[in-house]
Parts: sequence; C-alpha cells; structure tokens
Amino acid sequence: AWLRSRGVEIDAVYDKSGPRRPPRRDEAPQASSSQDAAMTSPEDDATTSGASFSFVFIPADVTKPMREERCPRPTETTHNGDVLKEFLGPRFADTTGIDKDLVRREASAQFARMMASHNVTEFTAPPVETLQELAETSGAAEAYPLARSHPENGYCSVFLYIDEVGALRQRPRNSRAESLAAEVAHLTGLEIHGDAYVGRTRLETATRPSRLVNADFALAELAPTARWALVAKRDHHERHAADVAPQTLRNEQQQPKMTTTTSADNYTYAQTPDDLELRVKVPEELVARGPLKKHRVSITYPSGDSLLVNVDGVPLLHFPKLFDKVSVDDCSWSVEDGGRTLVLSIEKLHPRHWVILHYDEPM
Repeated sequence: AWLRSRGVEIDAVYDKSGPRRPPRRDEAPQASSSQDAAMTSPEDDATTSGASFSFVFIPADVTKPMREERCPRPTETTHNGDVLKEFLGPRFADTTGIDKDLVRREASAQFARMMASHNVTEFTAPPVETLQELAETSGAAEAYPLARSHPENGYCSVFLYIDEVGALRQRPRNSRAESLAAEVAHLTGLEIHGDAYVGRTRLETATRPSRLVNADFALAELAPTARWALVAKRDHHERHAADVAPQTLRNEQQQPKMTTTTSADNYTYAQTPDDLELRVKVPEELVARGPLKKHRVSITYPSGDSLLVNVDGVPLLHFPKLFDKVSVDDCSWSVEDGGRTLVLSIEKLHPRHWVILHYDEPM
C-alpha cells in the first residue's frame, strides 16, 4: 500500500447500562475462565481447527469495550494464507468524503519515502482525484506484525489489522491500539485512526508443503502478561538493539537536530518535527534603505496554510499552499546579518516531517 495512514469507524454493540469509564491497556479485559487459561498457555496450543477462529476487536471509541469476534475458516482443507485480512477488508470500505489537501499531503509524503528507499530521482505522482477515489473506495485491511513466527512461539505470528487510508477519512485516533503497538512491537511512531483488530496466524510445519493458517486469539491475551506479548517484547528489543548499537555513536556525533534544505536562491529552511526555520534573503536595494523595523516588514499566514513575506510592500516570498498548516500565534520573526536576512520561526500545527515546504517546490 502506498499510504501508511489508517483507521475507520465501525459500530460496536455494547452494554450501555450503568456508568462506564474508559478502559486502559494495562487492565486485563473481563474474560471467562477459558480465556484466562489462554492468557498463559503456549501458542503451541492455539486452535487451528474448527469452523471458525477468534480474533479481537479494538474500537477507537474508548468508551466501548474490546471484544472477541469470530471469522469463518475456508472450507478447503488445503487453503494457505491469512483469511482474516481479506475478511476484514469490507469493514473498512467507506465512501465518506475526505479532505483533498490531506490526500495530497499524504501522497506526497509516501511517494517521497518511496523515492528515497528505491533511489528514484524522478516520478510522476497520480492525480489527486485518482488518490481520492482510491481512499474513498478502498476496503483493504493492512496488517502490522506485533509478534513474528519462530520455533519458541510454535511458529505463530500476531498481527494488528488496520485501515490503510483511515487518516484520509479523518477518523479518531485509537489510543488502545497505538499503546499495544508501542508496548509490544516498539511501533512508537505509528498513528492508528479508527477501529483496529488483532489476530493470529500459525505456520503448520507438519504438513508438506507447510501452510499458513489462522489460529484463535483470545480477548484475555491482550493483557500485558500474556506469553506472546512478553516474548514479542523481548524479540523486538533484541532486534532493535542489534540494529542500532553499531551506529549509536556516529549518529550522536554526526546527525544534526535539524535537516537543512536549500530550496531557492533567496531562501533556505531547516526543520524538526515540531518547527521550521525559514531564512529569507533581503535584496540589497531594500537593505540600503535602512534598518528593517517592524513597520517595514509584513509576514502573514493566510488561513494558516499559506505564507506571504513583504518588505516595504515588495513581495519576497509568496507560497499559496504550504505542505501543512502552521500555528500562526506561535510564529515569529527576527533580523540577522545586518538586515540582510529575515529569519522566520514557524511552529507546525501537526508535528511531522514536511517533505516539501510548499506545493510549487520540486520534490
């Protein structure tokens, strides 16, 4: 999938009687004695037979409880693959209107990552209308691995299933699903918009050839003390340590806090996830007129997503559409280099990396 944003809103049936407070991730869900047993049982005992298998629904609305649901198994005994991903797809299908600028921002970010990872220097992005149509009609679930298959866990994997274009539909964040992903799989930067699901697959090695089938995942297994979660935490920690350790010292010495990009002859900019510094060159003929006092400089952010910089009524910059919105009240400016440089300190409204400064800028 070209977008990694996600989430969707699905109606859930729950008991509305009596007061209810939002459940927390660190609380073991209410479960039957059979679910309590599943919480500490090895994955070797995960059921892979029967007419259906269990998985867990995590609503984005924290006032609604998490619950166990069931998915039918394929009738073919030789079926190989994860059927839950296909089963959940229609639940994410939605024709709710989306923000066109949001589609464009997410598409730009994703294609830039594709370019960087594949050493591509040029590409032609699909029209915004095509991306919007895809986002409105897509019903595909995206699966993030929380626990990977290996002999110790009986060759079982646990996945978090989410909607790949949920952010484009502006669904609410799913704090419980995000907490689970961060706690178990170290996916601390993952934003999940809307409802989510958790399920398990198992690689049947006794058959020849081996095949992938779905296995039961119980509600009680969302508890932090569940065996699969403890093993997954350890595995992710060891893998992360092995990947990061050799480069830690070099990163601390060489990696700057801000990444600077020269975008044009008359300005440069640098950014962190939270803010952006834009340095604008002032023409010598304007510098010769004297100090740059407040009455000579006009810097405005119309609608919070565009930028206009004037000195003595002369436009130095005009960006009709910035990459994303800014927090206008938190933006400021100063003068450096004897009045030859205007320094704009721009606070981003949504903390994130900007792929480009504005949409007329080449990527």
